[in-house]
Amino acid sequence: MRTLHGYLLRRVAGALMLSMLVFTAVLMLASGMKDLLRQMITGQVPIEVVVKAFVLLAPYVVTFSLPMGLLASVLLVFGRFSADQEYTAARVGGVSLMAMAAPLLLMGMLLSGLAAFVNLEVAPRCKGMSKDLVHEMVMEYLTRQPAKLLQEKEFITEIPGYLIRIGEQESVGEGGELALKDVLIHQF
Repeated sequence: MRTLHGYLLRRVAGALMLSMLVFTAVLMLASGMKDLLRQMITGQVPIEVVVKAFVLLAPYVVTFSLPMGLLASVLLVFGRFSADQEYTAARVGGVSLMAMAAPLLLMGMLLSGLAAFVNLEVAPRCKGMSKDLVHEMVMEYLTRQPAKLLQEKEFITEIPGYLIRIGEQESVGEGGELALKDVLIHQF
């Protein structure tokens, strides 16, 4: 019986790690980091800040990926267990489904406690630190080079009531100052 429990726990733990990794990566890229990646691409935020923000946002995303990963891994392992007729062999050997699943239920309860701790304590702190980090970096960047936010030959519509277009930017002097040419400001 211990051999069967160890086998199932190893299989579920392996599948759980892989599925959590996939779900975490998808959730972080799909929703959590889209604004930060856009700011990195436009040169507003350095890559070190993006990496630090990813690390700080990971506990928040893990609160969603852990339950999904556990569900997916249990379904995969028991689906394979059944497809290979191992479930039938265990049942013929006198092992009930509840006896097979007991260690997995205990593992699920322990992971639920871990998820509750992360969700209630760690994730809110990390999410707040991530937002503060991004805000700090953007504000620092804006004080150094505010003209870098203005993209050439693109319309800026973020300011309500205004439409702004910069034709060209060129570097002036050694301090990184920019000269703007062909500036169009239209007030509605």
